[in-house]
Amino acid sequence: MIEEGRFFSVGAAKIEITPPLDVPHLSFAPRHQAFTAVHDPLYARALVVSDGTTRGAIITAEAIGFINSVLGEGRNFTAEVRSEVERRTGILGEAVMLAAAHVHSSPDSIDIRPLRGSPAGTAWLEELIGKIGFAAEKAQAGMFEAALRVAQAEFPGYSRNRRGEECLDNLVTALVFESPDQRRRILIVNYACHPVIVQVQDRISADYVGVMASQLEKDLDGLEACLFLQGACGDINPWIDDTRDFADVDRMGTALADKVIEVIAGMHGECHAAEPVVLGYTSQFLELPARPLPTPEEAAALASGDNRMWLGDELAERLLDGRKSYPAELQIMRLGNAILAGIPGEPFCRMGKAIRIMATPLAGIPVGYANGYIGYLVPAESWARGGYEVDPGPWSKVAPESHGLILEALRDLFARTQA
Repeated sequence: MIEEGRFFSVGAAKIEITPPLDVPHLSFAPRHQAFTAVHDPLYARALVVSDGTTRGAIITAEAIGFINSVLGEGRNFTAEVRSEVERRTGILGEAVMLAAAHVHSSPDSIDIRPLRGSPAGTAWLEELIGKIGFAAEKAQAGMFEAALRVAQAEFPGYSRNRRGEECLDNLVTALVFESPDQRRRILIVNYACHPVIVQVQDRISADYVGVMASQLEKDLDGLEACLFLQGACGDINPWIDDTRDFADVDRMGTALADKVIEVIAGMHGECHAAEPVVLGYTSQFLELPARPLPTPEEAAALASGDNRMWLGDELAERLLDGRKSYPAELQIMRLGNAILAGIPGEPFCRMGKAIRIMATPLAGIPVGYANGYIGYLVPAESWARGGYEVDPGPWSKVAPESHGLILEALRDLFARTQA
């Protein structure tokens, strides 16, 4: 139980990050094309939180993700964002989590084709670092006392395992910071589903994530910001897939918002007492082994016929990369009895389920696309079945044993956080 008279201090801010139209998006063929219009704007949101002793920040962005080398070798995007947040707020960089929603109608900032070849793209990224820092500064300036409540509910029927495998995670988690007079609120929503209903089209959009967040910010009294943390959605797509129909985006976003409102409505019962005022964070850096790569002769055969669209120039880039390992930061952030597990890639559903189990009795919350991008994180049994996610393109960087190495490291981090 929360100690009487003790609260978190929290603040949040929202800032638009819509790119110029000449920033390329991730298309099919050719891979990079310019946008032609903005259907709905993209936003970043910053949450600053303190338990009276420790301060931290969570940044969410309606973006596809951020590979740390997106601005070139020798630079680290996450580190630069953290440095800017620390400069503006005094919050230590290691206490900042940067998470992307993985919306596909946004610039290609995960380097399927390097964005740094676009002057407009690099200018957008440089400006984005400053915007995120400003949002964190604004969030800190507007902090208020709040209790934290956490609740979860199943949201079936709106997602599917796109590989036809059994694993599916329908759980929606809502974390609500609320002032004692219930006039000010900040919301974090966690759910696992690729935002790809309108992918590979030339209008900027935050997909169902944008609809959900904007609806909640409009309909929930006192809600100052809704941060969305994408779950372990590497093999999970919307039930309707990529229709490129904005009516489907509205349908899914509205349904998810309605489910979140339902979850929040039940938060003040006896089973949803306020969380203890505890904030903690820790990280571990791993060097994950690179995946096996084909020989040039095998690559030429792989990139022929129907596979050419996926494994043409991308496979050549992957072979040129030729790294033996990839650095990956695993970050844990504890808010009350909820533990956020930040993972810098596209975790499959099985990793998300494992995180929930290992966090017990606390609420484990998998956060994909956090603090970098190292591609798909695929369990061995799924790797053996093949498929796009394990084809040797820029989206498949690390070896199949990386899945187990990450879970082993997270288990140690959870134990350290709960001690």
